[in-house]
Amino acid sequence: MHRKDCQHTWHKKLDHRDPEAIKYMEMKNLATDLKITDCGIRGVCKTCVKGKMTRQPFPKMSFSKTQEPLDLIHTDVCGPMQTKTPGNKRYILTLIDDYSKYTVVYLMEYKSEVTEKIQDYVRNMKTKFKKVPKVIRSDRSREYVNASLKDFLRKEGIEVQYTVGYVPEQNGTAKRKNRYLLEMARCMLIESGLANKYWGEAVSTANYLQNRLYTRATGTTPFERWYGKKPSLQHVHTFGSIAYAHVPKELRRKLDEKAKEFVFVGYAENAKGYRLLDTSTNKITLL
Repeated sequence: MHRKDCQHTWHKKLDHRDPEAIKYMEMKNLATDLKITDCGIRGVCKTCVKGKMTRQPFPKMSFSKTQEPLDLIHTDVCGPMQTKTPGNKRYILTLIDDYSKYTVVYLMEYKSEVTEKIQDYVRNMKTKFKKVPKVIRSDRSREYVNASLKDFLRKEGIEVQYTVGYVPEQNGTAKRKNRYLLEMARCMLIESGLANKYWGEAVSTANYLQNRLYTRATGTTPFERWYGKKPSLQHVHTFGSIAYAHVPKELRRKLDEKAKEFVFVGYAENAKGYRLLDTSTNKITLL
């Protein structure tokens, strides 16, 4: 149905080059013996569709806006890490509130702990805010698509949303959060000189600080949107710095040292205190 010199024939002869580029070559006389005639047929080249199709770019910002905390929670698992923590942790579970961007991080030894950690998160939200998340969004990984978790969320009245397979952009909030946490933790380990096995402390500290730092997504800090008040940074110290802790008199003799040297590795989330590391024993002391 096509002529030997029509646009479709030339498109095939030139290995499916963009028809507009071929027309431009003829118009500018960039090659000899190139004459294109219009056969009058209009249609899509199926070969080009199959061989060249790409996804449409994803919008940088979501068009749907949440109105208050716990309207939507993004979650993802990052790992396994190449180095285990002293507590044998290899995975990071993040839970990000869409409205405030406030993030809760859990360190896990196995992916199978996801159900337990999400249950713990939901119960904590009920205690703090007297309500549960409305929607939890994740990818379709096995740790999220299981009967135990589905049954728990159904009983709590929480809607489950899964992203489309092989489209990680739909869970972009959680993916970006994991990247930011690891980048910040990597810098903290490099600056402090601590071994990579302390990545868990670095990630937890990075998350603690990110919750108290400005984010362009909301124009304020996640902490303020989550708790309704501005965060204080008076207690912030440099990760990996030397810290001295007082030894109670009940734990020492007359001539024993009255202070012990530790390494500062973070903040206690559920208590007023610091996480201090004894590198000789890998034990954490809360003071």
